[in-house]
Amino acid sequence: MKFHERLKQKRIECSLTQDQLAEQLHVTRQAVSNWERGITEPDISTLQSISDCLNWPFSEMMDQQAQNNHISHSLTQHVLS
Repeated sequence: MKFHERLKQKRIECSLTQDQLAEQLHVTRQAVSNWERGITEPDISTLQSISDCLNWPFSEMMDQQAQNNHISHSLTQHVLS
């Protein structure tokens, strides 16, 4: 599953609308929509906030994003350490 698909799934599992998640993250609903459609991606600081809001472990999220972006696992581990 791609990062943007998993992001939408996690948001729905948390019973949040795009508006509600956007408000918690201090971004626009359009930003959340773009992330969920794979048009854009959140920046690293926003990823940490998404992790907190959606109870999605940051390391799991980064692994998911790395797989989608074809970033090596070692690079992801370096970012996490």
